[in-house]
Amino acid sequence: MNDQEWKELGVTSYNDITAIQMQDIFERIRLDGLNLRQTQAAIRTIVDDDCCSQLSFFDVLHEMDRRYFLRQDLGWEFAMLDYWKNGVIEIEEAEFLMKAVHKDYYSERKWKKFLKNRPVPEAKIAFEEIEVDLCDVPNPQQIQQDLEEEIQEALEQEQLLQEQLKQHKPEVDKEDKQNRQDEDAVKAIRKRQIQEEIALQQKELDFIIKEEELKRKIEEEAAKIAEIELKKQEEAAQIAEKKRKEEEAIRIAEEQKKIQEEKAVRLAEEQRKIQEEEEAIRLAQEQKKIQEEQEAIRLAEEHKKIQEEEARVAEEKRKKEEQELIMAEQAAKELALEKAAQQQIEEQKRKAQEEKEEQSLSNAELTDEEANIKKEEEDAENKEAKKLTEQAKITSLDKSRKEAEEELISNVKSAMKSNDISRLRSALKELKKAKIENSSELIHKADSLLNMWLLRQELNMAIHERQVPKLEIAIEKYKKSTFTAELQHEYTQASDVLNRLKRLDKMRHEILSLKQSTVAEIRSYQKPHIDIHNIMIATYILLGYKEKQLQDWKNLQALIGKTGKEGLKRQTTTIDPVTISKQNADRAYQLLKPLDIEKVRDLSSGAATFYVW
Repeated sequence: MNDQEWKELGVTSYNDITAIQMQDIFERIRLDGLNLRQTQAAIRTIVDDDCCSQLSFFDVLHEMDRRYFLRQDLGWEFAMLDYWKNGVIEIEEAEFLMKAVHKDYYSERKWKKFLKNRPVPEAKIAFEEIEVDLCDVPNPQQIQQDLEEEIQEALEQEQLLQEQLKQHKPEVDKEDKQNRQDEDAVKAIRKRQIQEEIALQQKELDFIIKEEELKRKIEEEAAKIAEIELKKQEEAAQIAEKKRKEEEAIRIAEEQKKIQEEKAVRLAEEQRKIQEEEEAIRLAQEQKKIQEEQEAIRLAEEHKKIQEEEARVAEEKRKKEEQELIMAEQAAKELALEKAAQQQIEEQKRKAQEEKEEQSLSNAELTDEEANIKKEEEDAENKEAKKLTEQAKITSLDKSRKEAEEELISNVKSAMKSNDISRLRSALKELKKAKIENSSELIHKADSLLNMWLLRQELNMAIHERQVPKLEIAIEKYKKSTFTAELQHEYTQASDVLNRLKRLDKMRHEILSLKQSTVAEIRSYQKPHIDIHNIMIATYILLGYKEKQLQDWKNLQALIGKTGKEGLKRQTTTIDPVTISKQNADRAYQLLKPLDIEKVRDLSSGAATFYVW
């Protein structure tokens, strides 16, 4: 590691990494971390000092990691002995746990010293009092030193007894010397000498008695020492037997625990299968509901189309009636013109007849040849009048037809500008039906525009309904069409919605595939990392919960632990994104924006799944 990395960890001195710094660094690796006593013990185990250097940093870190996992296991063992669940156990049970952990390296002298130094030696023992001693690596040299100290204490006691015995011997020698002096001094007095001898003999007898008493005491002490050694051997045998029984009990307990764990795993697997079956049934019901909704939408669309068709037919009928009315008016005009022409012809005939009669009267004397000539002239005049009448009629019909054709073309052009699909469809149908000359180009443009409008309508409808199959069909039609430039905006929107729906569907499957143990792992955190806490807050905000109650991790733990309809997996896989308010979405985005997916995945794979969702 370079200097910059050490500085990021808060280490500025090569040989002076304190226990508090090591504790802070370890909390970045393990969420719960270690307490200060365990950290100090780990440093003393490696370097036998209160601080460690960068050279021994990783060895201390490995020792802290060992103590971290061993502390968790021993905590479970302590909890098994804590029958009343009040956090303390009896002294005998604590000693039993200490013997079970250290086995051959257990030191009774060290245990008695620990009990003696407690504020209340007879009180029950908490796990925090013995966790450091339990996690310490047994040291054979320390055990040997304790045994040597015990032997040394026994030898000192024996030496003390011998010294007491030696203290009496100088007194006896002094008395003998004094007696000899007294004997030399009182040789003249026989009576006094006898008395002195009797006294001396009495003292000697007392000394012998005391010496015998001291020997007897020494022998008794030796017998006691031998008895103590015998008792130690018996206790060692009892401890070995007790240890064997304890190991047997531990083995039986482990087997029972293993059986219970297997049973729990089997029950959890059965529960998971039941949940998966329930989830499959729920998904089938939801799929059925979606199909029913799609069928209802389809029926509504068909009904809408029928209404549009009826409206279009009514519009066509109205236009046809208007056209028929126009034709009737034109026919009435033509009939009126024809009548006027007929009246004019009859008037001309009448005038011609009158002129003929007048000429007959005035020219009665004309010859037959002249009469025939006049008759031919009259016929020619009649034919000319009839021809003029027919031409006037044809001109009137052509004018009416031309006006109708111009009106049809005008209707199509107006519909092309109106952005009304049904109006354009109806006007285009009338124009095709009329078969007007030189209208093919207009019909082609109108057809192309109508198809583009229909495709745009289909894309917008698919975007609004947010259904993957309809979006895929509409996008495929767009790619095959010639309107890629005109409908680029709608295509982009549809593609974005489709990609988001596919990602959401993928996330739903990932959440469904999450094991319940992964969700339980998130719930089990007592003090979760701030990133994990923010991810779960954002998740429940999107589900519609108030942020205020989510700030307390205990409330989040309660929500994560719910099952059924209120379960986390059920809610996240069934929610419709359309129902999420913009305010909640913006707040969730603010919480998740600073996070990094790789860092989140390192912290918790389950939290990473909800982060991506």
